[in-house]
Amino acid sequence: LFIVYLDATLEDLAQTLGEEANLLGRTIAYADDTDFVCHDEAAMTAIKTQAPPVFAQWDLKMNEDKTEETQVYRSTDVDAPTHAASLAWHTTKKLGSLLDDAADLRARKQLGTAAFNSMWKIWMRRGLTSEGNRTRLYKCYVLPVLLYNCGTWALTPTSLASLDSFHRRQLRRLLGVFYPNTITDVALYERCASVPLSELVARQRWRLLGHVLRLPEDVPANVAAARFFDPSAQSRFLGRTKLTLPIVLHRDLQSLTPPLSLASTDDLKDLRSCAQDHEAWTELTERIVMSQTRGRKRRRVTTEEEDAAPRRSQHARGPASE
Repeated sequence: LFIVYLDATLEDLAQTLGEEANLLGRTIAYADDTDFVCHDEAAMTAIKTQAPPVFAQWDLKMNEDKTEETQVYRSTDVDAPTHAASLAWHTTKKLGSLLDDAADLRARKQLGTAAFNSMWKIWMRRGLTSEGNRTRLYKCYVLPVLLYNCGTWALTPTSLASLDSFHRRQLRRLLGVFYPNTITDVALYERCASVPLSELVARQRWRLLGHVLRLPEDVPANVAAARFFDPSAQSRFLGRTKLTLPIVLHRDLQSLTPPLSLASTDDLKDLRSCAQDHEAWTELTERIVMSQTRGRKRRRVTTEEEDAAPRRSQHARGPASE
């Protein structure tokens, strides 16, 4: 009922601000969590001024103490007053996640550690709880905290490797494998009936995209996806291209054989058409995950061979003579 009242209130606020403000077209809402996207400070000031009396007409109160303002600067060198101000949006939280993926991953690790440590009695009393039950408890109470909203992440390979390493460290503690005892990564995943979290992140990313593409095209997520490929008159950013979710999705498709792409509106339409068929979309998702798994195995074998080469060379030369 409250959501119905809030929607009616926002309709009145949009009429008060006028058609030029296009409030509803710039509103992103989930339940009672509402964001207004403003292109200038004057529009933001108008909302803060007009909203309280409109809300009061519906016996609602706008809590100005909880109202947050987040400014995203296009250029950290020109627009932002300070470097710290240009990065302030990194720590802005929306629906439980920080806007910056790297910052959100760090926060997820901290929360995952807290969730894991809260069950330390179960992990340490291994004689009272079977290995299978400990693994199931971990997947029920720790993993959801660690991977919350992971389908929205656009992480670099280094960040994904760090996430996998963090996951394996927790699994070793769960099994009670401490130095000097060791266990290979393959054996660790087999004992815990688990897979690298990077695979789960990729699978969740494509499952989320499928859900979005099956929604009406006028929902905010689909509108943003369509506008991403619109021509822009603005100059390109200086420096290296920032890793974003569309870029990660495009790289996922490029890893397939034959490679696909997500670089234009036509590519987006093709994916939307594929998403309507659940079986076809599930098959595409599994192909992408398997392709990335094979790529990681090849990189791991290459790294192991490079590490083993100096040892073989040293063994062939024999011990150094004095």
